[in-house]
Amino acid sequence: MADLFIACGFPLKSIDLPAQHKIILLTAANIAISSQNNFMEQQNYTNHRRMSAPYHYVTAPLVIIAFFMAIINLAHSIGTPGWLYTGILPMLLVMCILMTFTIVRMFSNKVQDLAIRAEENLRVYVLTGKPIDPTSLWARQ
Repeated sequence: MADLFIACGFPLKSIDLPAQHKIILLTAANIAISSQNNFMEQQNYTNHRRMSAPYHYVTAPLVIIAFFMAIINLAHSIGTPGWLYTGILPMLLVMCILMTFTIVRMFSNKVQDLAIRAEENLRVYVLTGKPIDPTSLWARQ
């Protein structure tokens, strides 16, 4: 392990770590080597964005169409007998689906942010021997 850190150009410090942390440090060292040798391409919006066909091209339009159809159905059913069931119930169901659709997207973005933050913390720890000070960064930075 010491040879790998010397080859990477990391200053060796006498840190006594459990085996699972050594594996993580070796993985981080390999990441650092590949980034130092420019094996990783520069990340930007054009090469980092991902479109999921089932999510973006099928589910999103269907949810939007269902939302507008529920609004039209509610407008047509007002004043008819049983309009609470034929008008409001489909609208409530579509609103629940729309909220679920939105919340799923927000949760996946939050998980991605946490993974990126963990990777940043690991890289800083490998390079400096100290974790990132949690008071120096906010979640939105």
